[in-house]
Amino acid sequence: MALLRACQAATPGRDGERERREAILDAWAGGMDAPQIGATLGMRWKTVSMVVFRARARGDGRAVRRQHDCRDGLSTPYRRTLDRLDRLYGVTASIPDLHA
Repeated sequence: MALLRACQAATPGRDGERERREAILDAWAGGMDAPQIGATLGMRWKTVSMVVFRARARGDGRAVRRQHDCRDGLSTPYRRTLDRLDRLYGVTASIPDLHA
């Protein structure tokens, strides 16, 4: 809710855009993802992603990439991909132990 208040308090014009961008980056650094931020602010998640992407290109430390930690097991999309390959082609994947 602090994110929504920060964006509502933003003044219209150039400073309002800057304040909205700062609020988005603070929320991103706080662990929210683009769909959550977009839903809170009434924006498309792709717009939020573009704000984060451009901030990352400028070197903003809050706009870091997030990567799945493979020690917790396979990510859901990766697990779905492997299941689909197994179902379609009978392929069995072997995952090497990366942290041995």
